Amino acid sequence: MQIGVLCETRPGLRDSERSIAIPDFWGRKQYIRIEAYYLHEHEGRTYMPLTFIDEDAEKVLVELPYEADSGKWRLFVSKKNVLHLEDGKP
Repeated sequence: MQIGVLCETRPGLRDSERSIAIPDFWGRKQYIRIEAYYLHEHEGRTYMPLTFIDEDAEKVLVELPYEADSGKWRLFVSKKNVLHLEDGKP
């Protein structure tokens, strides 16, 4: 199942690319570069579609499509930053 996770975006190295920061559950940011067309806009906010792995009462474990600059492939994110996607769309 794919979910959208709230992220911050900056211009990437190419016009078609974005550098994104995904805050984890504890507020640390994980940085990856991604093609801009992967991102979803919903109600003025930007979300990155990620693979859902597991959840508990407050957080969701997700898998990144690429290794973050920190070396992480999976991270916990706050449920308040999650948007459920159907067929890749909000």
